[in-house]
Amino acid sequence: MGALQGRFLGGFRLIVGDVAIDVLTTRKSRALLAYLMLNPGRRFGRETLAETIWGEGRASDTMKALRQELWIIRRAFRGKNIEPKPYFTLDGEELGVVGSPWVDAVAFETAIETQATDSDNSHGDAEAARLEVAVALYTGDLLPGLYDDWCLFPREILRDKFIIAVERLMEWHAGRADWGAAILHGKRLLDADPLLEHVHRDMMRYHYARGDRPAAPVRPLQAGVAQGTDHRADGGDGGPVRGDPEGKRDRRGSGCHPPR
Repeated sequence: MGALQGRFLGGFRLIVGDVAIDVLTTRKSRALLAYLMLNPGRRFGRETLAETIWGEGRASDTMKALRQELWIIRRAFRGKNIEPKPYFTLDGEELGVVGSPWVDAVAFETAIETQATDSDNSHGDAEAARLEVAVALYTGDLLPGLYDDWCLFPREILRDKFIIAVERLMEWHAGRADWGAAILHGKRLLDADPLLEHVHRDMMRYHYARGDRPAAPVRPLQAGVAQGTDHRADGGDGGPVRGDPEGKRDRRGSGCHPPR
């Protein structure tokens, strides 16, 4: 029996052993399985689960929709000659995932939290190596294209942790005058958020230090002025972090899990 894996960063992939369960034809069936796998060790009543996935509505309608999606899930597994029962509890009044399958979003956050709490890794090569392992897991936002309420906050939390981790790597490489690696991480930051103006400034400095001035990026000043905001992650003048008006965000990340 192959191990169950969920890859939900940058898309949706469900794998059992070496077999991809790639015939889940509806968005809700994918959302349902992702929600269960992001919450290992928990069981959800049918009504609670239906309300979470479909939102508020007539109970009879959401329960009918849940039964339909469970049928689609069973058919998708059996179409690959795999029974879902060893992996999911889909019958009875309480539903859930069996055991603790590997999920990239959970592995990413675990790696970030281990990095943040390890008292021996505050400086040096070991810290950078562990951060590189963590950010390599982040291949995109959590379940892109899914806008259910339960998914939005975890998506932003994971994205913020990714940005913080990559910025730390960029600064670490720059501190060692490894301008090529610093530039590569800066590009990852700007791919994630093109309006990080302080990263544009850092990238110009890194290109200048490497003697490659024509390659230095142009800062998006006009975009920031048009929106009346300073898009630097740290506020620049001691002000609040972008997206954190009360200044409560811990730039190292403080362990907010995917939906529990």
